[in-house]
Amino acid sequence: MRIFEFQFNPKAHKDRFFRVFPGEPPKGTEEFGSLYLMGELANAIPANADFLDRLFNVISQTYYASDQQAQSTSQRLKGALKKANEFLTEESKQGNVDWLGNLHVLVLLLAPAGDGYALYFAKAGRTQLWMARSGSLVDAGKSVERRAENEGSLKVFGSVGSGRAIPGDRIMGLTEDVFAFFSKENFLQTVAQLKEEKQFHHLFKTKHKEMDSLAGILFFVFVEAPAKVQEKAKGEPARAGGSRLKIPFLAGLPAQVGVPRFSLPALPRPRFKPALLAMLRPPAVSLPLLPGASSLKKKILFFLASAAKRRAGLLALFLLVLLLGFAILGGEPRRGSDASDRQSSQVGPTEISAEQRALYNVREIAEPDVVFELPANFAAENPQYMIQMSSRFYFFGPASPKILIFDGEINTFESVTVGKNLAFGTAFGDSLLFFAEPDTILSFSTFTNAVVFRPAVSFLPEAQLKGMEQYGGNLYFFDARSGDIFRFSISQNSPTAAASWLDPLSSKKPVNAQAMGIDGNIWILTQDNEIQRYFRGSYEESLRPDIFPVFRAVRLLKTSSQLPYLYLLEPAEWRAVILSKSGQVVLQYRSSVFANVRDFSVSADGQTMYFFDGAKLYRISVEII
Repeated sequence: MRIFEFQFNPKAHKDRFFRVFPGEPPKGTEEFGSLYLMGELANAIPANADFLDRLFNVISQTYYASDQQAQSTSQRLKGALKKANEFLTEESKQGNVDWLGNLHVLVLLLAPAGDGYALYFAKAGRTQLWMARSGSLVDAGKSVERRAENEGSLKVFGSVGSGRAIPGDRIMGLTEDVFAFFSKENFLQTVAQLKEEKQFHHLFKTKHKEMDSLAGILFFVFVEAPAKVQEKAKGEPARAGGSRLKIPFLAGLPAQVGVPRFSLPALPRPRFKPALLAMLRPPAVSLPLLPGASSLKKKILFFLASAAKRRAGLLALFLLVLLLGFAILGGEPRRGSDASDRQSSQVGPTEISAEQRALYNVREIAEPDVVFELPANFAAENPQYMIQMSSRFYFFGPASPKILIFDGEINTFESVTVGKNLAFGTAFGDSLLFFAEPDTILSFSTFTNAVVFRPAVSFLPEAQLKGMEQYGGNLYFFDARSGDIFRFSISQNSPTAAASWLDPLSSKKPVNAQAMGIDGNIWILTQDNEIQRYFRGSYEESLRPDIFPVFRAVRLLKTSSQLPYLYLLEPAEWRAVILSKSGQVVLQYRSSVFANVRDFSVSADGQTMYFFDGAKLYRISVEII
């Protein structure tokens, strides 16, 4: 496991104490797991500066005590928490009631179990416990929350929650103020995707000013396979990794960080055309016994004596070589045309068996709900894209200077002429931002339909812009030709040149990108159906989903900081795909309607998807179990 402990300004307030118990089990008790304790004592008097240390020692010593080891893990933990309640009761009897209503504690236990961990937890006060798996966030601590009026006020620790943690999970413990800040800034979803020290460091640096007065703790666990499982898989001892940072704001970098393992990908298997495979495949033959020397001599002499047969044999050999050469040249892939070859080689979606539907979470939709059909005069404007703002939908395209608006609440249509054909668009607060080539930015009010031309933004003349997204007060564009990503501030009040967002030292660039989504990371979909993730200007990883049918012509990708998943559209396979942000297939929806879809959107709560085919808007309900 990788353990990260971030203490933000722990000594900024003299009446607030923060502590994290290290969690490493005493020697000889490793099988009982690691016990982590995180706490805050607020409105405290100086005499209680060691109160959390004494409480944590009671819990730890009781849990790992030799007379408790015959019990099950949950029994030992419940016994330790009972002892903690007794300790608190005794403190109150002795007149120390300073902690009442001011004690906030999270107890977290991870015990090895198979290829993962058994997880047990308890909490007191207003600490928070969240888990992230496959891109989804869950408020795990909610299951053990208690109301003080239902329990005696001195019984601080009540229920013990349990679950299972598997490799790749993120577990986050947060004190109240840290959780409030992360929630307000939509920070938690971004933090839940991290696993490296440098990622945390860069992220917190971007919020340095906002976090300058923040006090509290983020305790973060990135779950890896238990040491025994890693030793068995790798054939070598596994090393635990982690960091413990106390940040006054960002004081020093941690000295101990687990180095992630990596493995080289398997070399791709060569692909040949069926005709060539048939020629290269050796025929099944049965070999006769070798002839005797005299018989062999007669056959050789006969062959040499027959000039006609000799010429025929040479001709046959020449034809074989010629055919083999054509097959090899024909089987060699043409550079730059892989995607078009794949698309042209198959017409219509791949057939899927019932077993494959179940295995790969495929749901067939015969007829999605039709929300509306564009009037003929609106459809004649040939809109290609749409933006959803609550119940209103805005349609536009590079062939028309009009924005077509459908209001779902009152079921009406209207159009607004903006004077420019619109290449890209995105939502920004209560407005929409549009880009018209080569350098025009328009702001469109969703309340008044007013259009404001903003200062121009310029790009290199050879740039081939393919998309635009908004995030954090900036507009991002991607250039499919160069693989660059440009950024400029929306608040810019004078003409400017867009600056490159990519780090020149990034190990990869999004060349041939065709779609982009931003949630704090920048997600890129390439023409080769690769899904790349970039963070702070650098390439981080590529997702490789285990999916059937395999991707062959994915066209669109959508996500945001409010959505826990990646949403993709592949018209060639008549499907919309929902992936977790770690690459697992969550759901696939298939419908013949999707074959002609131009654009789609996802509602803010993620429960509805809308699909636009140029004439009709369709709707499906997303039901993730």
